[in-house]
This record gives sequence, structure tokens and C-alpha cells, in this order.
Amino acid sequence: MIKEVSKPKVSVQKPNVILLSLQKTQEDQLNVCSQNLANAMHAGFKGFIMSPKEVVYKTKDGKRISYVKSEGMTRDLTNGSLNMTRNSLDLGLAGSGYFMIKTEKGIQYTRNGRFSLDQSGRLVTASGNAVLNQGGSEIFIPKDIKYFNVAEDGTITIDGKESGKIGVVEFKDEQAMRLEGNSLLSTTDESTPVKHTKVVQGSFEESNVSVMDISIKLINIMHRFEEAQKMIQKYDELQKQTMNASAKNAT
Repeated sequence: MIKEVSKPKVSVQKPNVILLSLQKTQEDQLNVCSQNLANAMHAGFKGFIMSPKEVVYKTKDGKRISYVKSEGMTRDLTNGSLNMTRNSLDLGLAGSGYFMIKTEKGIQYTRNGRFSLDQSGRLVTASGNAVLNQGGSEIFIPKDIKYFNVAEDGTITIDGKESGKIGVVEFKDEQAMRLEGNSLLSTTDESTPVKHTKVVQGSFEESNVSVMDISIKLINIMHRFEEAQKMIQKYDELQKQTMNASAKNAT
């Protein structure tokens, strides 16, 4: 959608201002791609998307001049592929939702299901935070058990006895969730138990970022950034030549 602004805050008379707006947008895209690439190998990571928007300014004489503007980032909420490991403590989510995790800052959420047991037998994340069940309690798994199973609905069975369900919840506005580090997210929105998501034991969700695709995109963005820089330099040189020619004619 094109947004019209009647009173621009910047001068719209010089082409290099338009080129600078394009270059700034490309710089923002470069930062987003770099962040995605840095997290591409983190289980459950959802890549970020930045969509440039066209903004049309009106000059005093009624002319319309288009600029490019960044409208912030959104998370790509498509699911990553499930990597089958056959490790009974690895849990993947086929569908929406997040695992509930106990942290020093309160309950947070993750799609990274690469869990393990600590010395006390708690099911924990890679950073040692406890995984919670549906009731908000920590999950303990005795080390001397013979059988540990998590059904598709999240039901935990230990040596033939049910022991609650893995806490998996979802939110109406996932875009409002904030990154907290260590594959964790936080939100002030109210959570609800998932209805159609399947818990897949012996697997974990990979990042939905393709290293190859993002690397190619980075190269293209850098090339466009350099081209815009060259165009700005050429325009500046043309302006100087025009000013010099005008000065000579004046004398």
C-alpha cells in the first residue's frame, strides 16, 4: 500500500536523498539477514522478515516523489523441518505452539525441543531451565526408568504410568513475542493450550532459515548497496560540475 504524506520532514528536491533512503533500507535488510544467518543453526528459530514500503511525498508544487522506507521486522512463523534423532528427550512440535519454560524472569516459551535431564532428573533446556507440564510444574524423570514416552497429545508415560502432559501453549498474536536469548521468547499475552499440534518424540524442529538462501540474499543486498553508493557519488560529482560550469558562465 502507498502512503501519502502531505508535509515531508525532509527535502525532496534532490535525487541523492531518494538514493539515501534506498541505501538505508538496504542496510536494514542487511542487518536482518545477518541476524537470521547467525541463528540459522539454532533449533526452532524463526527467521525475521523486513518488507520495504513505498512512501509518496508531495512537494509544494504538487509533484509526487517516491521514497523507500523500512516498516520494521516481522517473524516468519512457518515451521521448520523436523529432524528425527530417536533421542527420547528430543521433542518436536508439528503445528503451532511453544513449550513452557521456567526461568528467573518467569515463564517463557520456546520451539527448541532439544531437552536433557539435569542431576536431579528434571527435564531441562540446553541452558538448564526447567521444562514445565500443563499445570505449570517441573517435570522429573527418574534415571532408573525403563520406559519414557511422550504421546502426540503431550501425555507423558513413565514405566506404564501416566505423569501429566508436556506444557504446550499458543498465543493469538505471535508477532508480539519478544526474543529473550537462549531460544526463549516472552509475551504478556494470555496463553491457551494447543488444540491441533502434535508432539513428536525423538525429533526436534530445525530453524526455518535456509543458510544457502540467506547467503545469496546477503550478497545481492550488498551489491545493491554498493550500486546505490556509486549513484550517489556520481550525482554529487554531477552537481559539482554543474556548479563549476555556472560559476564560469557567470564570470
